[in-house]
Amino acid sequence: MQSAVCKRHTLSQSKGECSIYSCSNCHPCCSHVLPEAIKELKKAHPNGRFWLKVDACDIKVALQESVKGKWDGDIDLGDGKLQELRAEYDARRTGACIKDAVVTRDSLELKIRNIVDALKNDQGFLADGLKQADSAFQKKFNSPNASQAMLKALCWERVEYNTLLQQSQAFCATIDGLLTHLQPGCARVQDVGSSLKDLQEDLQKYLRNLFVKKRQPAATHVLAILVSEERRNKKPYAIPVQFVPYCSIRDQYIRDITAKVKTEMVKMDLKPVGMFHGSMQVGFRESHTEYAMMLERLKAWGDYSL
Repeated sequence: MQSAVCKRHTLSQSKGECSIYSCSNCHPCCSHVLPEAIKELKKAHPNGRFWLKVDACDIKVALQESVKGKWDGDIDLGDGKLQELRAEYDARRTGACIKDAVVTRDSLELKIRNIVDALKNDQGFLADGLKQADSAFQKKFNSPNASQAMLKALCWERVEYNTLLQQSQAFCATIDGLLTHLQPGCARVQDVGSSLKDLQEDLQKYLRNLFVKKRQPAATHVLAILVSEERRNKKPYAIPVQFVPYCSIRDQYIRDITAKVKTEMVKMDLKPVGMFHGSMQVGFRESHTEYAMMLERLKAWGDYSL
């Protein structure tokens, strides 16, 4: 089963698991409301009454970066944190690049100092992560019912943080040492530029692995919000208008995000009358008790279906 989300963006389901394929115009899972989908419903049902459906599915946990530099598997609650992290990552990668154009002593010195400062900041983050990873491993190691797979994963987490910390310290010492060759009057600009360019590939790999740690935890579920016409007697029956990848989510967030969808529907002259999950329907004017009961049921999530 496949359902259109936006151009070149599809949701597929097989064997009880859901996979999201993202387009180049939006972040995986489209954490923003898709007005094109709402417009399509309005076109098909100009005088309809519409219900929201909230459901969710599991996804494979993995933080990935494609060969084109595209991220996938991240949590994105629409608060802008993921976009800020991506902007920081792109800036760090750009700052670590040495172009073939002629560089001056001042610009090269500024670049080196910025790289060194960023590496020193990384060491604090990595040291804290290593401490937490070691604590988590020791806690599970002393537990009598910890599985071997769990212990192996926690052990690798310690190794990864420790390796990144050592790499950061080594890069910092090496790059900082290049400043001694940029003294005014006897600056070896070309030699320093060549040395920094030789480190560029390894530094890019370090940044990629570092930001995998900063992106943790990975998304484990996708919250899907769909809109359907009340009578469901004409296609399209239900259209997904928003997907939210998450690891854990609060009831208040579900209220807020459905309120935003309702606002977008009202702007496009659609009449939202309620929300349902499975066989349970709740009108927007129903009591808060019934709404809370529905949210409690959403925690179990149930089967994913359109």
